[in-house]
Amino acid sequence: MKFTALCVATVALLSAHTLAQGYDGEIGRAGEGGGRREECHRDCWSYEHNCDHGWYGHNSGQHDRPCWTCCRRY
Repeated sequence: MKFTALCVATVALLSAHTLAQGYDGEIGRAGEGGGRREECHRDCWSYEHNCDHGWYGHNSGQHDRPCWTCCRRY
């Protein structure tokens, strides 16, 4: 019984840590020099992903190995 409770608590803790990294942990910034800045998710899909309002799809990979992510300019 104690072993099961320990396993459940460990899984819950690891899951909570992954979720707690949140939005800022998934975003990388590009274009630091002057002008408009671009902000992109670090997630990478092999297909063009449906991005949230205000974000656009961007392929940072190659034609044979696509890496689609969502970016925005501000």
